[in-house]
Amino acid sequence: MHKLQYANGRLLFQALLPFSPDSGVLPPNFVSAYIGKGKALKILGHHQEALRCFEYAVKLDPSTGYNYIDIGDVLRNLERLEEALIAYERAIQLDSNILEAYVGQGDVYNELGKFKEALFSHERAIQLNSRNPRGYIGKAYALSKLGQSKEAFASCNFALQLDPNNQLAKILLLYLKKHEQSSPDPNESVEASNKSSTLNDIETYKRAIETYEHEIQMNPNNLAAHIFKGNALIGLGRYEEALVAHQHAIQLQPNNSLSYFGMGYALKKLEQYKDALIAFEQVIWLEPNDVDSYINKADVLRKLERTELDFVHFSVRNMQLA
Repeated sequence: MHKLQYANGRLLFQALLPFSPDSGVLPPNFVSAYIGKGKALKILGHHQEALRCFEYAVKLDPSTGYNYIDIGDVLRNLERLEEALIAYERAIQLDSNILEAYVGQGDVYNELGKFKEALFSHERAIQLNSRNPRGYIGKAYALSKLGQSKEAFASCNFALQLDPNNQLAKILLLYLKKHEQSSPDPNESVEASNKSSTLNDIETYKRAIETYEHEIQMNPNNLAAHIFKGNALIGLGRYEEALVAHQHAIQLQPNNSLSYFGMGYALKKLEQYKDALIAFEQVIWLEPNDVDSYINKADVLRKLERTELDFVHFSVRNMQLA
């Protein structure tokens, strides 16, 4: 049984179960109750607890493919991608006609950078239901990473024809348009490229921080120095310090979109997703055409399991532009 509560205009789910996987109570007809509790915990962001509920449901009923999809979705949110892939594959073994299993499988392949495999999975999802936009979105992203931009645009536009209000398709279309002139290596994600920063880059960031700190000492109200210091700290992965720097900049200029973006990015890296979402939404309010903020907002929404972006069909981590 579930109880719906409304707080600040947001729908919250609370599962009211008189037992838990640790209670020793094994009612055979309560598989759906464990599934329901797991979904509620997932929406609330308690992914590890949700996983325990889903795993217990599978223990009670190991022959239902949909139960493994729930496990795969939670493992994906925990960034345990290889395990998520196994869960989706198990669902397919039990029932080869489950659309969600192929979509989940394709999404994970996209996040792992295995774009050919992702393309195959999403095309299989389209075969199962050619009127569902989910497969076309994942297919579009895989095609874009494989360098097939025209086909990617076609797949994304078809998803929008099926669902003109699909937020993921809109965000992906913005991404495709922004990168239409570029041709990145499909086997290398932007995140991987960032991780390969040279020692020269690191030294440059360090010297920049020293310069900006000196300027701030000379003039504590130097807005640009606070912003650039925050960005340099992000470049070094010092997110808590970056957050402080951008907060100082916002105190100096409340409508400063650059620092709201920097603050949102730092908060996201610190896994403070609710606050990050507020920051990115503020950037979008100030700069409605800022593509990077929409992309990062999509990533945060997926982390928060918000229902309007309950499935993410492309690897936002491969799209990070900040």
